[in-house]
Amino acid sequence: MAKYLVVASYTAEGIKGVVGKGGSARRDAVGKMIADAGGTMEAFYFGFGEADAYVLVDLPDNVSVLRADVVTGAVPAGDVICSADVLEHFAPRDIDAVVSKLVGAGPFQHHVIACYDDGHTHLSILPPAAWLAIFRKYCATAYLAAVDYRRRDPTQIVCVVSNLPVATQGSDVG
Repeated sequence: MAKYLVVASYTAEGIKGVVGKGGSARRDAVGKMIADAGGTMEAFYFGFGEADAYVLVDLPDNVSVLRADVVTGAVPAGDVICSADVLEHFAPRDIDAVVSKLVGAGPFQHHVIACYDDGHTHLSILPPAAWLAIFRKYCATAYLAAVDYRRRDPTQIVCVVSNLPVATQGSDVG
């Protein structure tokens, strides 16, 4: 078992659940989800600011946890659906279904994807253009927001697929 720190933010619907059913009910629901994935919850803390909850868990491995949550279950709805270093861990046969669920869960998308073989957990190793093509099947406004090297290593290409509006110079963020 490996330890993971999950930093989570609730949607408006999730916050209503905390208010309506109480924090203990939300903690218990997260604990059940982790147990269903074969893990245990070591600690659950509510937060203030950027994150609503911090959860320390023991889970079998990256791939099992990701498959159990997104491939077989629903993706919670939100205004912006984000992932960082997640999609490359899915098997190629699952990518279209996962991307379809992500795009269906919210109007805005922003995903950081490793496009290289890390030697052990990256199952879907695709070039940036291929990731963009997959997203465009489900989101016509998707674009490559960035392509860069991780750790300044040209063999470790990372891309960002997004459909967030591009900020213009001098725009007012009010």
